[in-house]
Formats: sequence, C-alpha cells, structure tokens
Amino acid sequence: VNRAADFMATLRLTYPYTDTLCEKDFEWLFDCPETKQFLECFCSMVGLENVLSPAEVQAYEALLAAGKPILEGDALEDALWLCCQAPWLPSSIAEEEPSPEALQQELKHYHDCQLWRYRKLQPWTNKLQQEQKYLEEEEKVVKQELRMAHMDLKAKIFKTRTVLSQVSKAAEQVSECHGSMGMGQLPTLLCQTDLTPYLEQEQQATDAFESFIQQFLPESVQAPDIWEANGSQEVTERRDSKKTSTPKGLGTDEDKLLEDQYSFWKELGRIETAHICARMEVIVTAAEVEGTCAALEWAQRTLEALEDNQQAVEAELQSQAAVLQRQLRALRFDIRQALTQQLPALLKAEARRLGRPILHRHYSREAAR
Repeated sequence: VNRAADFMATLRLTYPYTDTLCEKDFEWLFDCPETKQFLECFCSMVGLENVLSPAEVQAYEALLAAGKPILEGDALEDALWLCCQAPWLPSSIAEEEPSPEALQQELKHYHDCQLWRYRKLQPWTNKLQQEQKYLEEEEKVVKQELRMAHMDLKAKIFKTRTVLSQVSKAAEQVSECHGSMGMGQLPTLLCQTDLTPYLEQEQQATDAFESFIQQFLPESVQAPDIWEANGSQEVTERRDSKKTSTPKGLGTDEDKLLEDQYSFWKELGRIETAHICARMEVIVTAAEVEGTCAALEWAQRTLEALEDNQQAVEAELQSQAAVLQRQLRALRFDIRQALTQQLPALLKAEARRLGRPILHRHYSREAAR
C-alpha cells in the first residue's frame, strides 16, 4: 500500500496547493513511529464529511451576512474550556492500562520497524563504502601520476637549463668573435674579410689610369653611357671573340695586351665571385646570430614562466605546438627560396656594380683596334 499516496489524496481534500508538493517527500515520515501514527490518524479522521459542500459554504456566508452569532474564535475556546470543566464519571476518568500482550505487540512492531530500516540502509552503506574505496584508489593513482609528472618536469627543466647554458656559451663566443674583429685580430672566415682597402686601391688605380688616358689618348675618351648601353653582353662577346678573331700575324705586344686583358677580366670575375660568396656568408652568419639570440631570449622567457606556473605554460606550449610547427616549416621554405633564388641574383647585381666603366671602355677599345 502506498501510504504517501493516500496521505496526498487526503491532504488534497483540505489543502488547495497539494499538487505543488512531491509524493516522495512524505515517504520517510512513515518510517518514524510518532509521525506515522499522526499521519495514519489524519488519514482516518479527515474525509469528505469534514469538507464543507458548496451549499454549506453558501449557508455559512448567509449567516455571516445576517449577523447571526457563530461559535468561533475566542467564543469557541471559552465553550471548549467550559466543557472540559464539566464533572466526569469515575468510569470515564479511569484510564485503562495496556495489557502485556499489547505491550509485547508494540515492542515487536518497533523491532520490525528498526529491522526494516536497517535492511533499507544496509545497501546504501555498502554502496558508500565501495565508493569510498574507489575514491581512495583513484587518489593513490592520481598522487602517483603527479609524482611522476613532477619528476619528468624536473628532468625537462634540467635539460632546458643545460641547453640554455650551451646556447649562452655559443652566443658569447659569437659575440666575442665579432668584437675581436675590430681589435685587429685576423679573420678566420672569408665573410670577415674587409674589402674596403682593396676597393680603395682599385679606385686609386682607376683614377690614375683614367688621367693617363685623358692626357695621352684624349680621342679614346667617350661618353660614359656607352658601357651602360652596350651592357655586360658586349663585354662578354668581345671577351669571347678575342680568341677567334685575332690574326695570327699580330706582334708580341698585341698578344701581351690581350693576355693582360684576359687576366684582368679573369681577376675581376674572381673578385666578383669572392664578393658574392663573402656577402652571402655575412648574411647567413648574421641571420644565424639573430636566430640564436632570439632562441636564447625565448628559452629564457619560457624557463622563467615554467618556474612561475608550470602547468599553464605546458598547456600553452602543447596547444601552440602544431601552429608553431607549421610556421617553422613555412619559414624554412621561405629561407630556402631566398637563399637559392632571390639572394644570388641580388648579390650578382651588386657585384656587377663594382666593375669600373672606364676599365671596360678602355679594354673594349684596345680589343677593337
């Protein structure tokens, strides 16, 4: 028998807001003997006969409107008090003592209630004990994982510090190498060679040779735009044609002049090649130094952040790992394209500007004669 449902049905007769209540909230009240007795008494005494019908409600309202005396409130309390003061017969006043059988029955009922409650609470107790045991095992596993993660993090921090120290030493060596170049130490790489003295000597020789030509060969001096109009293609064609179009009967002076001219162009080509190699090595070395400094700064910032908040930094690095890998691949591709396609063309154009137009013009006219 659903006792809570019966109580809700009885309560619905007198309480208009019964539908807002939950039936399961009243089931536990029947487990307690005191509340169970009250609820059973309430359900047995309250019924439809205790509820006023619409006709009775209208009659009550008519009595109130007519001003008839109604026994309620303080008047009802006084009447009940007078009834309690009335004499009673001894037979009615005497209380009946419960029999031993009734007491035994009540004791058995209490024992059954306690046993029922124990059996009802026993599964909950077992379930709570199992959950507690499971949580304790999970706590042990989590502590072990945290301990292992802490050890791994310490090892990573130690390796990071080792790498940082190595990078710092390499950066110091590079900075010392660049600093020692200005102190008179002999350079060890071609990119460290300063070509300024050689260019100054070449400029002096060019100026002297130009003044000599203007003094003794004024007719050979023409406008400087001849070399720019003809370009390097004319120089190459005449350099190649000097071997095929030279007559065999020329004197030793002309052979010597052609040999000097060929050695000059050959030396000029070597200078251009050396300049291109030196410039490329300077650019690559400068880029490596900047990359090493940037890596050192990033590693220092990462190490400081790891010491402050390790978990947050690790999570951020893991989330940015894929993006950084894609960016790194794109940068490597761009660097490879710049080194193989863009940089050589720029260096060749810069090396061609080192050639002096007066020398090209003079040797071109000598070869034409």
